[in-house]
Amino acid sequence: MHFLGAVIAEKQDDIYGILAEWSEYADVDEYVKETRSEIITNGRADDQAYLEDHGNDTDPMHEKFKKAAAGRLALDDEAALKAYAEYRRLNLNEDGDAVSTFNKDSFYDYYEIGEWEGVDALQGITCRELVDRYNREDALARTAIGSLCVICKEGWYDGGLWNDTTTATVLNELERNTGRKVWWLNFHD
Repeated sequence: MHFLGAVIAEKQDDIYGILAEWSEYADVDEYVKETRSEIITNGRADDQAYLEDHGNDTDPMHEKFKKAAAGRLALDDEAALKAYAEYRRLNLNEDGDAVSTFNKDSFYDYYEIGEWEGVDALQGITCRELVDRYNREDALARTAIGSLCVICKEGWYDGGLWNDTTTATVLNELERNTGRKVWWLNFHD
């Protein structure tokens, strides 16, 4: 999915450093994303729900999944943990907890500076100029701000693909950073 974002920065080259910590590829320390107990409990609940929802289905694919779910439900905890970890492709630590190094704070996979139709004329203008254009009812400025999903600056961002930033938040940040410039990006997640 592609979504429109803006970065507030002095110069275009600052974008890379500002966005680095929110990349899906940022290096983060390993953390427990699901405990051993949660893996087993959630796995059994999912298998039980699948059997209840598809118990009467005779489609060959459902038959295969029902057999696998019933087989996992019959296992003791140790074997069930191994089966659910394999089924869900989890990485387990020595305690049997699922661990990850995926950046939980990420909101994008990659981005392209510019590359969003219609905002080229706004690329690199000052925050003050963008606010002034918005307040003068400039259609391009209003459309761009209204379409914005995420706004970022050093150490902070608001919004994302599924929880767009608000126009009020955007205008507030532009007002607080009047001398900096706005860089429009095409984010992907």
